[in-house]
Amino acid sequence: MQFNKHGLLMKRIVGFVIKTLFATMNKLKTISALILISIMLGGCPYESAVPIDEQSIKINPMLLGTWQSEKSEKYIVTKGSNDYTYTIEEIAEDKKPVTYSAYLSLVGSDYFLNITTGQSKFMFYKIVLDKMNKSIQLSSVTENIDETFKTSKELKAYFIKHKELSFFFEKEEIELTKQK
Repeated sequence: MQFNKHGLLMKRIVGFVIKTLFATMNKLKTISALILISIMLGGCPYESAVPIDEQSIKINPMLLGTWQSEKSEKYIVTKGSNDYTYTIEEIAEDKKPVTYSAYLSLVGSDYFLNITTGQSKFMFYKIVLDKMNKSIQLSSVTENIDETFKTSKELKAYFIKHKELSFFFEKEEIELTKQK
C-alpha cells in the first residue's frame, strides 16, 4: 500500500515536471523566434528620399568585377548608365537576383555608396577598399536614425556631424572579396 501511494505521488510529480518543461520549451521557442525575427529585421539600412549629393565622382575601375561575401552572396559590379554610376547585381542562393544602381559620395574623408533599386529611396553604405584592391568593407548606415531630410545638403550635413558616433552604423559589417 505504501508503495502505491508513493508511486502515485511520483507519477503526479513527473507529470507536473514534464508539463512544466514543455511549457518552458514552447516559451523558449517563441522567444527564440522573436529574437531571430528582430535580428533579421534589425539589419535594414537607413533609407532616405534624397541622396547624399549629386553624382560627381567618376567610377573607380577597381570596384568593377565580381565580389563575394562570407555568406556566399555574389555581387557583380559593372559600369552603370553613365561615367558616375555602377550597376550592382546581387545573386544569392535560392533567391531571385536583385539589381541596384549606385554611385559614390565623399563625406568628409569617407566614401559612401548611394544605392537604390529605382524606387526613389536611397540606402547608404560606407565603403572602404583595401590597399591591395582585393576586399571591400561595407558598413550600412543604421535604420535607427529617425530624422528625415528634404534636401541632400541637410542629409550630408547630418552625415558629417554624426558619422563618427557609435550609433551611426549597424554593428555587423559586410566584407566582400574580389573574385578572379
